[in-house]
Amino acid sequence: MSIPILTESVGGVNIKWADYPFIARVRQIHAHKDGRVTAELTIYLIEDDQEKLLYPTTQVNMVAERTRQSLAKSIEIQASSNYPWQEIVYQICQKVVEYSRKGEAGETLVVVEGGEIIPPSYLLEPVIMAGVPSVIFGEKGMHKTTLGLLFTLCISLPWHDNPFELKTNSLRSEVGMLDWESDKSLTLYTLQRLLNGSGLQSFALNYRRCIPPLAEDIEQIAKFLDDKKCDVILIDSIGAACGGDLMKPEYALRFFQALRSLNRTSLSIAQTSKNEEGKKTIFGSTYFQYYSRNIFELKKSSDAYDKDETKVALFHKEGNYSGKYDPIGFRFHFSPTSIKVEREPVDFGEFMERINRQKLLLELLKDGALTTDQIKDKMEISRANADMLIKRLRDKKRIVKNKEGAWGLLI
Repeated sequence: MSIPILTESVGGVNIKWADYPFIARVRQIHAHKDGRVTAELTIYLIEDDQEKLLYPTTQVNMVAERTRQSLAKSIEIQASSNYPWQEIVYQICQKVVEYSRKGEAGETLVVVEGGEIIPPSYLLEPVIMAGVPSVIFGEKGMHKTTLGLLFTLCISLPWHDNPFELKTNSLRSEVGMLDWESDKSLTLYTLQRLLNGSGLQSFALNYRRCIPPLAEDIEQIAKFLDDKKCDVILIDSIGAACGGDLMKPEYALRFFQALRSLNRTSLSIAQTSKNEEGKKTIFGSTYFQYYSRNIFELKKSSDAYDKDETKVALFHKEGNYSGKYDPIGFRFHFSPTSIKVEREPVDFGEFMERINRQKLLLELLKDGALTTDQIKDKMEISRANADMLIKRLRDKKRIVKNKEGAWGLLI
């Protein structure tokens, strides 16, 4: 009996035999809590180095004896009776079950006193950290996609002397955009206007319009990224890329499992929700927060500007491998033919409802000392909240009371 050889592929595995002229492609492998292992199986005949469909894709429960027997008989009738399909199907199922349960091989990591410290690197500091999922989330109309495209422009060239004060590394990144939200023509419309507004000569973006969820289309997406030699992915957006009910953990887990299998740096766009405490978070299951490693919230200024201008700011919400970065402000100037983006200082007063109260008070005190009543009035909070806020900053040795009884910054 010929021994099967299993090789990994993005989205699943391939199984070949030295003595049989066919290949079994197994995709969407899923180990269930009840012990079932289900997958999609397709068998191809190999003739003259070409693959021809021998048995169409079918969903298989790999641990059910009755299913295996029925599948073997079906293949024998529809495809060919020249091979021992009962044994072949058993081998396929056995290999897939073993693969689904083995995980990756472990290794020993050794650190010693005085050893080298290698911090995480960035493709675009602080927004895109190399090798991990970075996420920008915000409400509708915040220009999240436009900003994401601008960031890919910075790392693709790379645009070292960009006017946004964002640090690029020395290497050019090849970006692939996976778009579940828009289409090619609208993406080109935004890209061309960004280019016109930047004063740059040209820019190329690898683009793929997507329909099935990431986990269900992972093999074709991986092929696209491989063909284009992409090392960075822009995902627009997480919600559509997941499919299904985003409040259910399994959809978030499937998304990040698929993203991890692609083994690339990613920047994803997401929508906003509020948790039980009223804090803004990525819309959906809390697993979206847990598995994202570098998270920014994008907010629009409350101040009114010209109808063709918008000011937004990125607030660093989570950083698993770094401290919190200061907010980054941008001003968009829109016209029918261009989008000009400028770096803009962040006036905390414009984003009062979006930021930590302690940061806001520290910003207010930069203009001079304030009494407790003045702090209460300026921040529009109760006296009790003002007292608590002052106590926390005083305990942290950030503020001090002067001789006049007002609170000022401790320098």
